[in-house]
Amino acid sequence: MNRTCRLLLVMFLMLHTWCGACDTNLLSLISGSGAGDAFVEKSSQLVALSVKLGRNIQSVASAKPVIQEIMNAWISFDNNYSQFPPEWAKKDDNWKSKLKKLADLIGQINLSMNKGDLTSAHNLVLEFSKKLTILYECMPKTRLGEQLYKISSNILKLNELFVAKDVAGFSSLIDDTMVSVIAVGGELDENARKNTVPMQKYLEELKSRAPKDEQAFNFQVKMIMMTIEDAYVKMNEHLNRPSSRENK
Repeated sequence: MNRTCRLLLVMFLMLHTWCGACDTNLLSLISGSGAGDAFVEKSSQLVALSVKLGRNIQSVASAKPVIQEIMNAWISFDNNYSQFPPEWAKKDDNWKSKLKKLADLIGQINLSMNKGDLTSAHNLVLEFSKKLTILYECMPKTRLGEQLYKISSNILKLNELFVAKDVAGFSSLIDDTMVSVIAVGGELDENARKNTVPMQKYLEELKSRAPKDEQAFNFQVKMIMMTIEDAYVKMNEHLNRPSSRENK
């Protein structure tokens, strides 16, 4: 009974917070850039609009104007950065293919909305919001930003491995993610380091329940993964406060 209550509670929390799996705090921490960086501002705007959609997904009437905002913002972003990428992005051989993947997601979001399928549209916006971080792969980063980017990438890959039911890859990636979370703690002072503890705890739980065969990729494992994502969002929120970061 306790486990059931816990799962229901996590589901409730995810409905309210999972939109931030890739959030503006994360983009700020990864980039280390100030408000004057146009690329960071524009990509953060797309994430903020994704969160806005999550708060207006109750009906087609409330969601459609926000979908239109996202599409308009994406068209402007894509037109600009496909032709004039940031200097560091010119070194990314996959830059245009990354933009194409994101553009395809925007098209799927619009199609789902036109069909009145709010659940599908919401899930696709979540995916779009998370995958925006792939554009930051070649951006110069601090040591803290590098590890946070790696955690974000690993969370995406964990979801892919869950779907693929890859037993060995899933278990290995949990270990790799734990190494990065510990490395993040190494970039922080003692007080700020406490913010990494929940993620470590949930990763340890996921490791203890890591599937040993394909049939074990179940609802309980997925819920722990979602709890990890929620802990990651909250960790980034705390770490993005100026007092939480230590210059090293």
